[in-house]
Amino acid sequence: MTNYQRAKLEIYRLIILEAIKAASSVAQVPEFEAKIERLKEILAEIDRISIEQEKDLSGYTVDKNRLKNELVQILSEIAGALQSYALEKGNNSLYETINFSYHTLNKMRQAKVVDVGTLIHSEAIKLSAEDLARYGISTADLEEMSGLLARLKKDIDVPRHGTITQSNQTQNLKLLFKEGNLLKKNHLDKLINLFKRRDPDFYMKYMSAKNLIYRPSHRKSQNGENNNTTEAPKTQD
Repeated sequence: MTNYQRAKLEIYRLIILEAIKAASSVAQVPEFEAKIERLKEILAEIDRISIEQEKDLSGYTVDKNRLKNELVQILSEIAGALQSYALEKGNNSLYETINFSYHTLNKMRQAKVVDVGTLIHSEAIKLSAEDLARYGISTADLEEMSGLLARLKKDIDVPRHGTITQSNQTQNLKLLFKEGNLLKKNHLDKLINLFKRRDPDFYMKYMSAKNLIYRPSHRKSQNGENNNTTEAPKTQD
């Protein structure tokens, strides 16, 4: 959700809050009351989508980073063992192929870690079980590495679905905000005039909420100039 949308949301919340406080007056204009109820529904749906977006993004990132960390750890262990084996056997070609340290692996992007891990795994399975055991590598270690490789590769491919989901959610938010804006502009802002004499206090509080000014935050760039960090100067309609 953008800062501009958050500001809009705050206006909707204030309008609904004041309408609830003036429930008896609002009830005298059924169409106004119905539009307030619809605005409540829009607000609830926006909140639901926003929570889903944040949950999906944070949960997905944490899981993928955890997988990468686990994979890097076991890859560095197996690579180190293979390096020792290669040096012992004078196999320079093998040494150069799997010469990756923990630090080097950890700096790689996740897709690159999968590529390098696949290479290390392919070299490791060429050794006999006896040779691997001599250097502290078990069949279980290779299976664990293979499993982590498969899981991380699968998770790297997931964003295609995740991106579609996020895109759909973003589009749904835009549609909800559009409906909310039109509902407020074409109906609530028109019908509120009925309360100017009937309930002056509610009228004034509605107008204050409706005309809430949104001033975008600014930050200075390295050359000292102000850079606008938001999309729009205010949320008035």
